Amino acid sequence: MGETQQRVVWLERSGRKILSVDLRSATREEQLQVVDAYVSALERSPERISLLVRGDGKLEYYPDMSTRLKALMAVQENRLRRSALVGFAGIVRVAFDSFFVAARLLGKDVQDRGRHFEDAELEAALDWLAAD
Repeated sequence: MGETQQRVVWLERSGRKILSVDLRSATREEQLQVVDAYVSALERSPERISLLVRGDGKLEYYPDMSTRLKALMAVQENRLRRSALVGFAGIVRVAFDSFFVAARLLGKDVQDRGRHFEDAELEAALDWLAAD
């Protein structure tokens, strides 16, 4: 569990708290544990949060992970201020994009609430999350 705690941490940027979730090179089991830790942090936060999610080209796509993320949509809807996905590639990036598409199709207001950034754009992602 120590590894999971290192993967889900609070950061601060320009006075704004940002929840950082690191899925880089995570195994299927680690991904599920990280999502559980993220949900716990999200539920404990008294205010809407900014979320940074880091991935990489080594992250594998697992259908059960996609199912779990879909279930999170209802929990996250009014709890997320903004989310930045950094470093995701391939099918995993497509899977994350599908959640934004599905939310828009369901009439959810997700305009300017989620963006992708390349791995080299980590600082830009943090600045975007901290901006008003």
